[in-house]
Amino acid sequence: MNTLRWIFLSIIIALTSGILIILLQDGIGSMKNIIIYGVMGFFTFFMGYFGTIFAKDLLDIIIEKKDSRNDADIDT
Repeated sequence: MNTLRWIFLSIIIALTSGILIILLQDGIGSMKNIIIYGVMGFFTFFMGYFGTIFAKDLLDIIIEKKDSRNDADIDT
């Protein structure tokens, strides 16, 4: 757990220092790009995550329908 804390701390320090360096070099204009890409990345991740869950559920539904059709063919 202590190692995980250090990893998160190093990530936060790297992000903060990177943002500060960009702000010093380019000014506020680049901050807009950072925020836009951050929001886009956040929504893209969750769209992919929920898309994967939806596809898995859909596949499970299709497989269950195929299994029920095969069972009906065996019974007749």
